[in-house]
Amino acid sequence: MASARLTRRAVRPITTAEFESYFAASGAMYTEEVGAEPLAGGDTGYRSYCRGLVAQGRAFGIGEGG
Repeated sequence: MASARLTRRAVRPITTAEFESYFAASGAMYTEEVGAEPLAGGDTGYRSYCRGLVAQGRAFGIGEGG
C-alpha cells in the first residue's frame, strides 16, 4: 500500500505575486454570491479595490506547502 503524502494547507495573506489568480477567484466568488458581475463596467475599479486589499494584507487564501 502506498503511503499518503500529507500537504500542509493554511489560510494566509495573498501576496502581490499571486494577485492575478486571486483577482480571478474573487470576481467569480462575487458573481456567484451577489449575482452581479463586478467587472461589468470594466475591471479598473474592482481591480483597484482588490489590489488595495492585497496591499493592506486584507486578502486571504489557502496556500499549500510550508
